[in-house]
Amino acid sequence: MFKKWWGNTKHKDLIIITTLLGLNILPRLVYIFNNSFFIDGDEAILGTAIRDFYYNHHFSLFLSGQNYGFIFPELLAASAVNFFIGVNMFSLKISILLFWLANIVILYFIGKKIFVGRRWAILAVLWVSFVPVWYGWATKARFGYVSSLLMSNVVILLALSKKSVVRIITISLFLLLIYYSQPLY
Repeated sequence: MFKKWWGNTKHKDLIIITTLLGLNILPRLVYIFNNSFFIDGDEAILGTAIRDFYYNHHFSLFLSGQNYGFIFPELLAASAVNFFIGVNMFSLKISILLFWLANIVILYFIGKKIFVGRRWAILAVLWVSFVPVWYGWATKARFGYVSSLLMSNVVILLALSKKSVVRIITISLFLLLIYYSQPLY
C-alpha cells in the first residue's frame, strides 16, 4: 500500500526535502535550546553588528574597521529573524540555521543532478548533514562560512544547469560574493 501511494505521489521531492529539513532541524534545536548554550566572541561581534543594523539602522557590508568578512547576507537574515523573535542570541543562531537549511535543499538538488536519482542524493545529503563538524558549524555565526558554503552550492548547481548568459552572470556575481565573504575559501 505504501509503495502504491509513494509511486503515485507527484511531489516526492517536497516530501524528501521536508524529511531532510526535519532531520536537520531537530538535533540542532536541541543544541540551541540546551541549558549550556552560549555564543562565543566572534558570534558576539556579529551580534553587535546585527543589533546596530536593527536598532540604529547602521548599514555595513563588512565588520566595522575591516575590508573583509562580508556579513551582509547574515545581517539581512538575522534582521528578518529579529523582527519575529527579537534581538537575542537565539535569533543569531536561528538565522545561521536558515542558511544551513537552504544548503541542505541545494545539496539535495545537486545530488539529484550528479547521481541522477533521489536515493544517492538523499544518502549524500544525510552524510554531509550528520558529519560532526557540520553539526556545530551549522549554527555558528562566523563571518560568512555557512553563507559562503550556500553561495558555493548555488554556483555548483548553476554550473550543472543549462548554459545561458544569466547563468554566467549569476555565477560570476556569486564567485565575487564568495571571495568577499571568505577570502580563504
